Amino acid sequence: MAQSSNIENMSPPIERIDRSTGLLMIVTAFLLDTIQAALALMPIVGILLGPLMSFIIWLTFFIWLKLHGVTVGDNIKRIGIMLAGFVFESIAILDVLPIWTATILIMVVLVRREDKKKIKDFIKAKQSAVDSRKMGYNINTLTKYVVAGKNANDNSRAQEFKEAA
Repeated sequence: MAQSSNIENMSPPIERIDRSTGLLMIVTAFLLDTIQAALALMPIVGILLGPLMSFIIWLTFFIWLKLHGVTVGDNIKRIGIMLAGFVFESIAILDVLPIWTATILIMVVLVRREDKKKIKDFIKAKQSAVDSRKMGYNINTLTKYVVAGKNANDNSRAQEFKEAA
């Protein structure tokens, strides 16, 4: 969460992947898994095109996620999930399994949980700022503690906020 001099004027975080987009990503992954499995059943074609198709699918979802504000490379969990999906789908025998579907399902769930937590934390911080203002605390001093994730209503900090008011 970015620092601001007044948390009450901050805009709330948004859901990067909404429910319909997440569902569309998962269905697309399933369709691509089905095509890849059909190719894998063709002896020579499957072995040659399987890894190439895995790379194209990985790139498709990498770009799609990036367009929705999800950077795969800034979180170790996301890196691991996408890398595992690519590696397992590139193995000739395993590419008949719906690994991309599982990979994208896990990715969508992970991102949606992150976003819900950020929204929940924002609402809590904003409510804390409003409550503190009603109690007579200095909102600018309070914002520094709320944005940093500290409990601004802690009794040890209460005197400091009142004195700054």
